[in-house]
Amino acid sequence: MDTLWLVHRSMAEYSSRYMPGCGWLPASWQDSAGLARSLRGMARSNPMALLEGYGSASGYPPLRQDIQQHLHGIGIHAELEQIITTHGVVTAIDLLGRYLLQPGDVVLVDDPGYFHSFGQLQTMGAEIIGVRRGRQGPDTEMLAEL
Repeated sequence: MDTLWLVHRSMAEYSSRYMPGCGWLPASWQDSAGLARSLRGMARSNPMALLEGYGSASGYPPLRQDIQQHLHGIGIHAELEQIITTHGVVTAIDLLGRYLLQPGDVVLVDDPGYFHSFGQLQTMGAEIIGVRRGRQGPDTEMLAEL
């Protein structure tokens, strides 16, 4: 899998207004005025919240508690200390990859999938194998062949 080619291709200028593989929304879809209103409202109600600290390194506690309750509801017991949230998939893959992967490990990824993650995994020494994904999820026949 040529991750560098995928990155270059996603950043290329196209005549199309929509680039679903790029990972960002067109500017016309962004509600800049709404975001500005929200920031002003937050600054009025708790101005120091914009300036003080970074919060918990494990993530927003009420969100982690909601995740814990959801997991409990499906039969998974997890202590709050075992649950972390990240800023996104890139950070999550970085944490998990550093903890779990050894050079040469095989990682199955969705194909099509988030190519930034493919490159991230490759820099950790993982061998990437794309698994076709359809409307119902991963191609189980392909998985069985692997």
